[in-house]
Amino acid sequence: MPPSHRVRCTWKVRYTWKARCTCLSSVCSLVRTGDDLNVSQYGVEGYSASGRGILFEDEDMPFIEGDDELLGECTQAFLEASQECKDLLSQLGNGLEVNAAAPSRLDFWTPLETDGNCNLDSAFRIIERCRRPNKKFNSEEVIFQVLLDPDCWLNNGSATIGQTSDAIRTLFETLLRRVTSSLEPTDLIRAIIFSEHLDRPISTHLMLVSEMSVEKIMACATKVLQSKSEVRLDEGFNIEIITIRRPVGSGKRNRRVLIPSIDRLRKKSIRCVPEDDLNICCAKAIILAIAEVEKDADLRSLRKKDCCLLQRRAIALHQKTGVPQGPCGFEKIALFEQYLKIQVIVVSTTALNQVCYKGPVREDRRIYLWHHDNHFDVITSPKENHHCTTICHVCRSPSCQIGESKRCSDCDRNTRSDFCFKAHKENGLCDKLYQCRKCCKVILRKVCSKSQHRCEEKRCPSCKKTVSESHMCYLQKESAKKCNEKLIFFDFETDQTTGEHVVNFAVAQYLDGTEFVCEGYDAIDKFCKYLFSPQHKGFTAIAHNMKGFDGQFILRWMLEQGQCPRVIPNGSKIMCITLSALSIRIIDSFNFFPMPLSKLPKTFGLEELAKGSDVDILRRCCKIFREQFQSVTGVDPFTYVTIASACMAVYRSGHIKPKTIAMIPVQGYCNSINFSRDSIRWLDFVAHTEGHRILHALNGTGEPKIAGYSVDGFCKETNTVYQYQGCFHHGCEICYDGDLIHPLTGTTMRSLRQKKEGVIDTLRQRGYNIIQMLEHDFVHLKKTENFQEFLLQHEVTDRLNPRDAFFGGRTNGIQLFYEGCAKYIDFTSLYPWVNKYCEYPVGHPEIITKDFRDIDSYFGLEERSITGTWVTEEVKKAREKGYKIVKIYEVYHFQSSSNDLFRSYIDLFLKIKQEASGYPKGCLTDHQKSEYIISYSEKENISLDKNSINVNLGRRSVAKLALNSFWGRWGMNLNKNKLTFVSTVHDFNKMLMDKTKDIKDVFLPTPEIAAFQWTQSNDFVTQDSSTNIFIAAFTTCHARLKLYSEIEKLNESVLYFDTDSIIYKSDGMNDPPLGNFLGEFTDELNGGTITSFVTGGPKNYAYKLSDGSEVCKIRGFTLNFQNSLVLNYESVKELVSSMDASRFMTITNPRKITRDKKKRKVENKIESKTYKMVYDKRVIQDDFSTLPYGY
Repeated sequence: MPPSHRVRCTWKVRYTWKARCTCLSSVCSLVRTGDDLNVSQYGVEGYSASGRGILFEDEDMPFIEGDDELLGECTQAFLEASQECKDLLSQLGNGLEVNAAAPSRLDFWTPLETDGNCNLDSAFRIIERCRRPNKKFNSEEVIFQVLLDPDCWLNNGSATIGQTSDAIRTLFETLLRRVTSSLEPTDLIRAIIFSEHLDRPISTHLMLVSEMSVEKIMACATKVLQSKSEVRLDEGFNIEIITIRRPVGSGKRNRRVLIPSIDRLRKKSIRCVPEDDLNICCAKAIILAIAEVEKDADLRSLRKKDCCLLQRRAIALHQKTGVPQGPCGFEKIALFEQYLKIQVIVVSTTALNQVCYKGPVREDRRIYLWHHDNHFDVITSPKENHHCTTICHVCRSPSCQIGESKRCSDCDRNTRSDFCFKAHKENGLCDKLYQCRKCCKVILRKVCSKSQHRCEEKRCPSCKKTVSESHMCYLQKESAKKCNEKLIFFDFETDQTTGEHVVNFAVAQYLDGTEFVCEGYDAIDKFCKYLFSPQHKGFTAIAHNMKGFDGQFILRWMLEQGQCPRVIPNGSKIMCITLSALSIRIIDSFNFFPMPLSKLPKTFGLEELAKGSDVDILRRCCKIFREQFQSVTGVDPFTYVTIASACMAVYRSGHIKPKTIAMIPVQGYCNSINFSRDSIRWLDFVAHTEGHRILHALNGTGEPKIAGYSVDGFCKETNTVYQYQGCFHHGCEICYDGDLIHPLTGTTMRSLRQKKEGVIDTLRQRGYNIIQMLEHDFVHLKKTENFQEFLLQHEVTDRLNPRDAFFGGRTNGIQLFYEGCAKYIDFTSLYPWVNKYCEYPVGHPEIITKDFRDIDSYFGLEERSITGTWVTEEVKKAREKGYKIVKIYEVYHFQSSSNDLFRSYIDLFLKIKQEASGYPKGCLTDHQKSEYIISYSEKENISLDKNSINVNLGRRSVAKLALNSFWGRWGMNLNKNKLTFVSTVHDFNKMLMDKTKDIKDVFLPTPEIAAFQWTQSNDFVTQDSSTNIFIAAFTTCHARLKLYSEIEKLNESVLYFDTDSIIYKSDGMNDPPLGNFLGEFTDELNGGTITSFVTGGPKNYAYKLSDGSEVCKIRGFTLNFQNSLVLNYESVKELVSSMDASRFMTITNPRKITRDKKKRKVENKIESKTYKMVYDKRVIQDDFSTLPYGY
């Protein structure tokens, strides 16, 4: 904005009286009355980040017409005289819902005025674009746009965020001050930065306001910007901040007239808690509620308004639990619950008098609190006024009565009363399950009888048997899902005239071809009502690119209807949508054949459909695919979400061999070895500071055993046992609720903690000194100066993580420019070749951390002194090339290996693929055909059926997909991002309080629905019985070694290589042999040769062929006709040849389809991508050849 528009303005306040409202709403605007006005004469200042002024543009100051208005200058005296406006200044820009006729945004400078010296701190203009408060979830989303003042910028406004960190820091400080000024430290906040130049947004996690800082935002920005992304400040960027207010009780109530229904609620069923200056009303309410339930002898005294006894007990509760006196939120209520062994249920006016917090179930000791006006009172009659009762977990009765508890001698469960005892007998629960008094597990009798139960045993999710805790299991044969003929295929057409896609045509077809069509701008409403009807219960709906397009409209419609579907997200895309009530699934056919819809007819041999209806093409191709897949495997692919999961079902149902592929413990094998890096650090630190020798797992013969118990450390000199108590593994009462089920043992955290305490008591009774370190205390110890100095001289190596050995193929350009004869070859089915012929580990590994043998004697994973974990076969190759192994830290060694784990699966689909491909070129006579069949049998050990060798594109495509899509699922990430929608305040707060989840983001797609993006906390990831990271790591390792073996032969002739292909200089003598069998090379150019080649790095090359044609392939760029005019062989050659890192080419897509994953909108936006020379893999020489670093 030009400097002439930056003027100081007079405040005026305009009141608009609404006839239908019972309260006064004020609309504030600034009216420009001159260019040289001094606002200070009016006694007030406008709001700004610097506190010195506020700025509005002309368009931000409309006058409101229509209603009766009262105009007056907004002086301090005027404001104080007006009761309704008493809070105006504190409210301005801090959450007021904006009137429809009022300004829609707030602009301010940081600071507003300068003294003429240009400095970056005064260069930013912040525009509040949107403020969306949500009363239901007590939250608010605010979106700011940040722009640059060109008058205060340097270098013609072309600086990036990395060059202006100080100015950015000031900017973030300003924003955080603004949005947190009215928040409590226990409230929650999350910030996210959007820019067109970012591959992904810069985002913090949801955290406490007290934890949010500029450093947290800057750290997140640094991680993203390290990937060569940047935020162009001269083009602006957006910052979105969401805040969630957590109910707290602070002692004092804001005395207001209650609405009649709430007033009656108070009189009939509320016991008021006296106000105080200590802000401990929450503790007082809990003490009073317990006294009411247990009929405390001092109840009458506790009820008195001026009762000192209640305050003394509340103060004592704070002291005993370690909770500081002051306002209490849900986290502190949880600590009170754990200490008092009670369940607290909170009903809050902020949640429209619904349950907003419910602690762990404790039927015998349950109390109800009412939260209102930042104050807690006690609910004495919950059944009359609140629907807070829950079904009894013992007798399953919703009307269970609380009385004198009684233990059942048959099932060992503790019933709540005679009523509960009789009810649990009558409904037969006693005959179905029982509870172990020792480990507190509730067990089904049909799974394990009472006489067979052992506390140390658990049920294995793989073999389904009751086994010991040390049980190591294998993946089992598993039946495929039942076939489902209930299929619907659909497609949407949209109107894009406004830039936002609006569905105006929808068509669907059943498997038999019956069609349903919806037209008009309400087509999505008609279609969804048609789809989500009882007649379609159990159906699966399929669209091509559903995850990126069609599914977005359906999910948006469902959320607008107040539904909370189950979804499987993948970034902004949706892999699957499920409406549980009707068991309706929506999946994407693109996940089964990843190609444009236009290519499906040719792929499945239906070329006559090329110009038909999209839905008809999709239906007929999917039908062929499904029939062919089922005829070969017996598995219905569309009962799964992806082709990889369908292929895994084929393998698990018909090809897996017993006791070969290990079920890897979800927490890794390190847990069975029983020592952690932090425990060793602590023990060594204690030994160092006290001057004693402490035996532990890494300096003796393993973990010390004292009196039959394994302990973390033991000092003979002092007869002291040292125990490092990891919070998760030992059931810490501070970090975890006692009723939470431990995912590894199946017992409650309380039972686990009691077991550990029993061991400590036994050792203490036998005369040993005991020193314990709690994990959460060690976190603080690590930050001390003494410990940091100790770590500089003593660092414990991380335990081996098998997933670190799993990474993909290698890609690089070796000669950046070359003119001469070159050829392009690639492997035939590289990964299927690996699966069929290479060695894989069998069973569980032996973990070796000392007394290492020569590396050649190991088969498995090994951690080297340089960063990284590697499959030993690659380490052996490295040593063969001259590398030396200085030190080995840890080895996972497999005693057995096999090269036929997947052979039957590969042979099945390879046979189908070869037969459906027909005979090779030149194979015409019967003799030639017979020779081909014999040679194939000799090479692959597969007997082709002469009568089945006919071209069948559909069958061939199915086989090819099954071959190439199989292996990747072995390495699937077990803790992917999840997306959960909730519609109740109770579920909203339950998600926020769930310590088993790491909440990454919270947003509000509609006023009635909240969305949580989250992952499982690492300690609570559920055991998986369908993956094996060792299989995945060995697959990619063998593929890299296969590629390297061929690169090694070609040596300096290599120009470029990818995961399964090589471009090399050909002299006619160095050409590798070609063939049609697995793992053999084929000519990618069908006999042609390259005459000129250029590359800018991995996935980025272009070449000219001997016939004069050109090819250009650059990852991330769609090289259609228009883009090819800018980005082609000549332009890439010119850019690479210049070696000028500042040169670039820009490709613009004026109609890039984008998705708003929060509002589920699909829009067209202008997208610009920049191509420039970025090569840092090797050292570039003058002749465009490259050498490794350090060569």
